[in-house]
Amino acid sequence: MGFATLNPSYIEVMHDIRWIRENPEEFDRGLQRRGLPLQSGEILGLDKEWRALQTAAEEAQAARNRLSREVGAAKARGESADELLARIAQSRDTETETAAKATDLRKRLDAVMTTDLGNFNRMLRERNIGNVVPPGQ
Repeated sequence: MGFATLNPSYIEVMHDIRWIRENPEEFDRGLQRRGLPLQSGEILGLDKEWRALQTAAEEAQAARNRLSREVGAAKARGESADELLARIAQSRDTETETAAKATDLRKRLDAVMTTDLGNFNRMLRERNIGNVVPPGQ
């Protein structure tokens, strides 16, 4: 369901987004069995939005690259490239803005998908639920 990063004082698990996409009900059942809130809907919503922003940023970059080639061709023909350069600047601004939104959204998604096992284990102990990993192990 995920991978663990070990640190002497901190353990966290990052869930596998591909697995959650393919098994949202099973993911939520696992959370529910542990008394945790269901999260697949939120995770999948953030993931869909992130992928759309990432795609838009990549498309803006491709458009800018295409325009840059057109500028080179126009200059080689001795034509003015002012309009193309303005479109490149606009495309760059769109790409930068979209990429920044995608980065922020990815951080939110990663935060939702990361489970702090230290806090998770404390919650399990408080609720007297089994399968608790003792601290330091």
